[in-house]
Amino acid sequence: MDAVDGQLSGIACASLPGGSLNGRIALVQRGTCTFVVKGQTVAAAGAVGMVLYNSDDPAVSNSGEQLFNPSMAQASVPALILRRSDGLALKSFIAANSDPPVVGQMRAAPAGTPPFAGTATPDRLTSFSSRGPTPDLRIKPDLATVGADSYAPCQDDSVSGENRFAAPDPRRGASTIYNASGFEFAAGTSFSAPRTAGAVALVKQKHPGWTPALLKAALTETAARPSDSGRIGPERVMSRGSGVIDLAAAATVESLVLPTSATFGRVTTETAPFALSRSLTLTNQSSATVTYTVAAHASAGDAAVVPTVEPSTITLGPGENGTLFLRVTVNAAVAAVEVDSEGFLSVSDGRMTIPEILYVPYWIRTAPLTAAEPYLRAINLRGK
Repeated sequence: MDAVDGQLSGIACASLPGGSLNGRIALVQRGTCTFVVKGQTVAAAGAVGMVLYNSDDPAVSNSGEQLFNPSMAQASVPALILRRSDGLALKSFIAANSDPPVVGQMRAAPAGTPPFAGTATPDRLTSFSSRGPTPDLRIKPDLATVGADSYAPCQDDSVSGENRFAAPDPRRGASTIYNASGFEFAAGTSFSAPRTAGAVALVKQKHPGWTPALLKAALTETAARPSDSGRIGPERVMSRGSGVIDLAAAATVESLVLPTSATFGRVTTETAPFALSRSLTLTNQSSATVTYTVAAHASAGDAAVVPTVEPSTITLGPGENGTLFLRVTVNAAVAAVEVDSEGFLSVSDGRMTIPEILYVPYWIRTAPLTAAEPYLRAINLRGK
């Protein structure tokens, strides 16, 4: 909306045409009137946010390239402030690429931008992706998301990157990501982790009262598992966790299971047949009474390791919790070698509060008793 630097339409101290900023974020120069007035002006024209950039008036404190924390407590729209040079650069970009044109200014021809495309096949695990189990034999990772061919801002001021700092900087000699355009493709868990954090933040925004455990469950239990050949779906749970983040599903789910997985660890099989069990809590976070169907599925490992769950159906009122009992039976036909077996619980409700199913994986490692284990167990018992 800032047509010419210093013009009244760019200062936003006088009224603007009604509806001229509907659904837009207004770029506004600092000066003449208060930040609150500027916010009220752009809000009245339909703006949903405001980006302020600094003025060049030397009589104004913290002008030009200075950043400061303005008082925006009574502003009518969300707002932030930029250095003057950044604001002018943003204004030039808007002028060249706006469609429809900015308020009070003819639209310039947009600059051509070549398309960018990554080379990695979607939904495949990278070589550097973490694999489980943890040292204490719990399921990890919990889930997966994009970590390869991530197109993101990067350094554009020096090809040396961190290495431009003089020794003894501890990062001297480190790898760097540089592109003169300011954007580059890169790969690493440093890119998947913030995507996950952002997904959690969005679910938290929708459900501000949810605990960290519920937020985690919303992402892991609604994750996608693309089943095409070579994709992440057929991977084992210790490679892909519950699957790939499906934010649309996580944003709509209102029933969840805690904890989000069940691990039975390593068990020796000399006393087979025997059964192990875990209890889980199904919670109805919706405002409706819901009837759920629950089932246990084996997906990989020893066929003599069989999961079951009780109850197979359960009805919960709004805000109510119920208990599910997962039982894994190790039958006498279990293999005489070490085998990792896994599967999952599925919970569905006809799409009332669950987009498709809740997916809750389990994992167990069965192994024959070794010659040393009775001796080691005796030592442990005496130590206790």
